[in-house]
Amino acid sequence: MTALHQASQCGAWSICAYLVSCGQDVDEQDANGMTPIMWACYNSFSLRPVQFMLASNANLTATDTQRGNTALHFAVLASNNVVIPSLLKHGAPLQATNKSGQTPLQCAWEQKSSKLTVQHLETAERAQNNVIDSAFTAIRLNPIRAREAVRAAVPLACLTVFGYTAGVIQGWLPMLGIWALASLVSSYISMSFVTPHPSFRETTPYGLFISVLILMYGTWFGLFWPYVNDWIITIPFATGTAAFIYYTYKAVMTDPGYLDLDSRKMRQDIVELAEKDLLESRNTFCTTCMIKKPLRSKHCQMCDRCVGALDHHCPWVNNCIGCGNHRYFVLYLFWLLVMNLYYLYGAYTYFHSVCTAIKPDDTLSATISKYGSCSPWTFILTVQGVVYTFWITALLTSQLWQVVMLGMTTNEHFNRHRYHGFQRRMGRIASPYHHGILRNCGNFFKCSFCGARNDNYDWRNEYDLSKFVDTDELLPSDEQDAEDGHLSHGNDHGHGHSHSRKKAKLGGWFGKGRSHR
Repeated sequence: MTALHQASQCGAWSICAYLVSCGQDVDEQDANGMTPIMWACYNSFSLRPVQFMLASNANLTATDTQRGNTALHFAVLASNNVVIPSLLKHGAPLQATNKSGQTPLQCAWEQKSSKLTVQHLETAERAQNNVIDSAFTAIRLNPIRAREAVRAAVPLACLTVFGYTAGVIQGWLPMLGIWALASLVSSYISMSFVTPHPSFRETTPYGLFISVLILMYGTWFGLFWPYVNDWIITIPFATGTAAFIYYTYKAVMTDPGYLDLDSRKMRQDIVELAEKDLLESRNTFCTTCMIKKPLRSKHCQMCDRCVGALDHHCPWVNNCIGCGNHRYFVLYLFWLLVMNLYYLYGAYTYFHSVCTAIKPDDTLSATISKYGSCSPWTFILTVQGVVYTFWITALLTSQLWQVVMLGMTTNEHFNRHRYHGFQRRMGRIASPYHHGILRNCGNFFKCSFCGARNDNYDWRNEYDLSKFVDTDELLPSDEQDAEDGHLSHGNDHGHGHSHSRKKAKLGGWFGKGRSHR
């Protein structure tokens, strides 16, 4: 048994990474034919060693000589639900059989493994067979994407029912009853398509956003058009719609700045950081993606990828917002606000043209009541439009303030008190990437105008903080670590969580493993 096998048993991922990066074979077998990833799945309930070996292309089809088990078999035998989703995501063979003729799922049944273990395997088998089991039917499509599509479509159906019943049913009590029933049915349908599969992404907020857009545009052309059909309104409306569609597409579809894994570079970076005693620092290395972190990067839990200059993950566009699409997101917000104001203008014109029962001396409550009675569908969407106007205005203002005035992303703004590079001497907090209003604009929108300059920073490949700030002005890292408990820039697993720095000492890990069986 080699040092790599023993480090794998004990979950000492940094030692595993260093040994493999220095040339040890990641698939080397011991006397029982077990590879390091098999030991990590069976004996260590730490995800990091397995993540590193998967990133190093460990062989998931290899079997041990005694029982013919694969790494997934060993994870199931140990009920190691920490690593099973990662193995499945990287294509661990579900139909591989051991010498007893058992697949991993059959092993789970025989061992009476936990319900979660069985659920992981059964979900993966259904996905592999292109089948979705729901309360209603089996859909033979791409199973995960089909689930996401159904959950995205449910809000449109629900909102349509709300608007239709508001227009045809008299009385608030029966209408509220139908709304409650529609909400329960839509929730049940939506929940039927939830899956713990690791590639599944929540799409309900995105579906709600698209649904409201469809209904508002449908209302504009179906109800408002005869009252707003004027070229002074139509031409700017068409122009704004084209701009809005373009920037929505760019915000949704553009790569936000995902950092790609290069196996050769990963090993070089691991050796370099390990020899500088920086491999365990979350400042410098992402143990999920197994890559050296550029400045401003952060791991997104929703996408399970590191993103350059991450701002936030936006469920409303179903995408991360980072260096690749942040400017498109801000322009999308701007045009969304413009088109929302257009809708409110159309609603105002429509109500004043159609609702003749409204009198100048009516009270505000009487006016609102008459609007609701005159056209309930329009009234409901108009209330949504008013709410969205305040929300979008606040979000757009916040984004521009952070980017232009502070030189920060949302992530950096929320974590500025603990990110290295933001803490200056004498207790000052300032972004090292703030270069003045004009230059911030030039860098953000990637253009030069009115004295603004675009420095063409590539936030996927910027590593040197001294390029942006005099390091003598910064709070020394040892003082920051003592003050913050080593809260790190680019925390892998979310905002505002405390992590203490732990260094794996090789000798201290030995003697803690479980015997092979």
